[in-house]
Amino acid sequence: HYLFDVQTIELMPGENVDFWCDLDGAPIEHTLIYMGEGLDGNYYELKRIPTVFGRITYEEEYHPIEGYNRLSPEEADFYWADDLGDPDGKGGYAFDLYGSEVELKYLRASFPLKMFNGKDEYKSEDVRYEEELAPYFNLVPDKPPEDFPQYYEFKGWYLRPQCAEGTEARDHLKIMPAKLVHVYAKWGPPELKGYFYPRRDGGTPSTETLFYGQRVKPELFPTVKDAYGNILSVGDDTKAISIPKGYHWMGWSTKEGDRYIPFNLETIVAKDMSFYPYYVNLDKFKVIYEAGE
Repeated sequence: HYLFDVQTIELMPGENVDFWCDLDGAPIEHTLIYMGEGLDGNYYELKRIPTVFGRITYEEEYHPIEGYNRLSPEEADFYWADDLGDPDGKGGYAFDLYGSEVELKYLRASFPLKMFNGKDEYKSEDVRYEEELAPYFNLVPDKPPEDFPQYYEFKGWYLRPQCAEGTEARDHLKIMPAKLVHVYAKWGPPELKGYFYPRRDGGTPSTETLFYGQRVKPELFPTVKDAYGNILSVGDDTKAISIPKGYHWMGWSTKEGDRYIPFNLETIVAKDMSFYPYYVNLDKFKVIYEAGE
């Protein structure tokens, strides 16, 4: 059991505890005001707790609060009292309450933010609890790791080394938590644009994202049908196009001036590209020769 006054214990100690009520004398009410340091350096109230006891302890009433650091016993004006503690008499730090209100100040803590570019540590900094993290996530390493293609572009900071979709640090961490944080740089090929026209002569194209150094995925092309609805080329059904009646499907092409160039799906993309459906007229013409008079 404890041999000192206990009123504001919030955290269960690692031992059994017995409490006794002291009914001697009229109680004097005090208020403990817990003040936390703000990001601006000023102190703001975190909570307040009433007590009728005349003495508080460093380990119980002046307990740790997540995200903050206590002052040392000397800085907080606590004194050593041999009559605190268990029957073994180990003692502890105490503070006598005289006024109606007593402020207990807490310094804002900092926690490590470690930023990795591949296997290398790009930046390590102690960041204050609840500080905005956006400025850190705006940082961009100079280049990809050595084992990545050097034309890759920076894609952002992620919470896991795999940099999987849904683990974007910016979306999940707005302010610094009260713990160590690791984030990882994601790199990928530059994004380009692919424009897929619905007709041989143009029209309004659908737009898809292409990636530098990679092939165009077949499923990005619109599905192509003939005038009767038969599928001539499998692709994206939501952007399906139809070729006119009497025309033969030749394939997708790019265009240089008025010249259509068949597109090879093995082509590696290096720039924005435009694609046109290429089809030719199969109508037969009858030619009649008449003898001149």
